[in-house]
Amino acid sequence: MLHIDLSSLEAGARGPATGGIWFEDGYTFPEAGWSDFPIVVLTWWIDLLARLASGQTNRGEISFMDGPYRVHATLTGESLQLEFVSENPGVSGASSTTTLDHTLDEAIGAARALLEECRRRGWTSDDIEDLQRSLNLAQSRTP
Repeated sequence: MLHIDLSSLEAGARGPATGGIWFEDGYTFPEAGWSDFPIVVLTWWIDLLARLASGQTNRGEISFMDGPYRVHATLTGESLQLEFVSENPGVSGASSTTTLDHTLDEAIGAARALLEECRRRGWTSDDIEDLQRSLNLAQSRTP
């Protein structure tokens, strides 16, 4: 569902690292190879999924940092409805239904891989520490 292109990661000169991050589930959003700030966006995604898993909320959204693209998530029972929203005229949205457990497992796997790549490259930053904290929290809320 969530793809992060680890080979495209570039350290930010004054800010977060950039690289490919997008959703894909019969529909690609915002688009295949979308370049954004994967550490930050993945942190927001895991935080939202952890709040859903803990019962703090049954809905929420994240935004990509580049472009007017958002993902709305609504939890009904075990079913997680995702709506992909663009504010660009002429760009239609799509939706996907999955399970929270599956989506959270995928996000945890993506975070582990991204953090390992950051360690391999010798990168440190507040954003990386935030992702590690979010990952730890998400893992503590899952069986």
